[in-house]
Amino acid sequence: LRRKAFPSLEVRPTGEGSGLFASQNISAGTALGEYTGEVIGEAEMKRRANIVAHNHYLMALGSGNKYLDALRYSSLMRFANHKCGDNSAHTQQWDVAGETLQVVVATHDIKKGKEITWDYGKD
Repeated sequence: LRRKAFPSLEVRPTGEGSGLFASQNISAGTALGEYTGEVIGEAEMKRRANIVAHNHYLMALGSGNKYLDALRYSSLMRFANHKCGDNSAHTQQWDVAGETLQVVVATHDIKKGKEITWDYGKD
């Protein structure tokens, strides 16, 4: 997966900071990229969740007590903004060579220039 060529995406300013946008037309079901970050345990996640800068970049990894913190390092996927309702993407957990990955996938066709968004969920 990490060597796979993903569609061309770009980070651009939005009214609320930065967002992730399609640089080309993208078909539904296409993997847009992997959501990456520092792998941390539950206690550290809870500590970091109380720090305002961190709370937007934490994501559960698999069904265990591991989390991704994308604040310090990550992929372009950290710039995909939250949106309730009609989203262009969602995350899927993929098992690749015994490793659990969070992959962002297009939920429907995305036109060039459209913002990539997904619902982060209740947490």
